[in-house]
Amino acid sequence: MTSLKFSRRFALSLLASLSATVALALPSTALAASDPNPPSISNVTISATTVTAGSTLHVGYSVDDPDGVRSVTPIVEVLVENDTGDHGISSRLAFSSTGNTTAGFDISTSPSDRPCRYRIIGLGVTDSLGWVTDVYDTTYAEEKGLDCPTFTTDPLEYEVTEGPEDQNPPTVSLDWLH
Repeated sequence: MTSLKFSRRFALSLLASLSATVALALPSTALAASDPNPPSISNVTISATTVTAGSTLHVGYSVDDPDGVRSVTPIVEVLVENDTGDHGISSRLAFSSTGNTTAGFDISTSPSDRPCRYRIIGLGVTDSLGWVTDVYDTTYAEEKGLDCPTFTTDPLEYEVTEGPEDQNPPTVSLDWLH
């Protein structure tokens, strides 16, 4: 190998490793700043305030984002009662809807779900450029002192009640012991 080929190959590999190092050192745009064109959410509704375990709750909304919408994910809080009232534990559910749509999404419950109360506190919107913006219910944002985009709606609380008893419960046989 000639020294010219060696130095060119060495320079290219050095350049590649340096650019990878610089890319790793820079913060991602989603962490460094907020979406310059945040989404706007309105008309958030739920289909019922009581859902029997094993059935489905429909969440509707209107979302508009100048950069287009890739997905929308609900942010749901489990309401746990304590001595001072309700206390929530929030989590993201794995439901998404795509596009600028009012179709919304369904939250399915399992027949084995125990009775519990929930509150939809926000929607996470991912636009077509990859910006992820959490837009919270105005009441929730004020409760928590959040400085973020909000939407105004009626309370989005629902309760999952106990489902019907299993009509065909499994049976266990110990015949194999004999």
